[in-house]
Amino acid sequence: ADRCHVIVIGAGISGLCAAIKLKAAGIAYTIVEKNDDVGGTWLENVYPGCGVDTPSHLYSFSFALNPDWPRYFARREHVWRYLKGLADEHGITDDIRFGTEVVRADWDAGDARWRVQVRGPGGRRDVLTGNVLIPAVGMVNRPFVPPIPGLDEFNGPVMHTAAWRHEVDLTGRRVAVIGTGASAMQVVPSIVDQAGRVLIFQRS
Repeated sequence: ADRCHVIVIGAGISGLCAAIKLKAAGIAYTIVEKNDDVGGTWLENVYPGCGVDTPSHLYSFSFALNPDWPRYFARREHVWRYLKGLADEHGITDDIRFGTEVVRADWDAGDARWRVQVRGPGGRRDVLTGNVLIPAVGMVNRPFVPPIPGLDEFNGPVMHTAAWRHEVDLTGRRVAVIGTGASAMQVVPSIVDQAGRVLIFQRS
């Protein structure tokens, strides 16, 4: 274990879980996190009504059960506080390089090590090496905006729920929501009384 070093990409749910287990096993690790705090999706997503769409207790690790969820479907801030608390409790934050993004990762077969190029604060470049690489970047890390004809000519504010703009006041405005997934099910009831009109578009 002394000779092993693990590089974990991401300090969301999976990255924190990996770090906690690696630390308990006495294996050295470094987490590379592009944001300035832990939480991943639950740090980045701050749209009105944001929360889980599965029962809250499924967001507790088996080794750190949380009996104090305030709602059956917890809000975003409850999940984030749980993850932040775990990171602090297990002393994980000291092993995280915040504000740092992975540029590329290459396996050096001759040296049997990963060489991970990262870009840190101010654009500073560095190369990390490790025996094991754990990508824990999540599935919904980057917002996807489909190429809708005319979208670039729309005069009003445009935003993805995963990149919510709190400075945009929806009071009395006509709001179009594209999609009827979990995010829409949360954001629409949260803004409908504030907006003048909410119109939902569904592909299927």
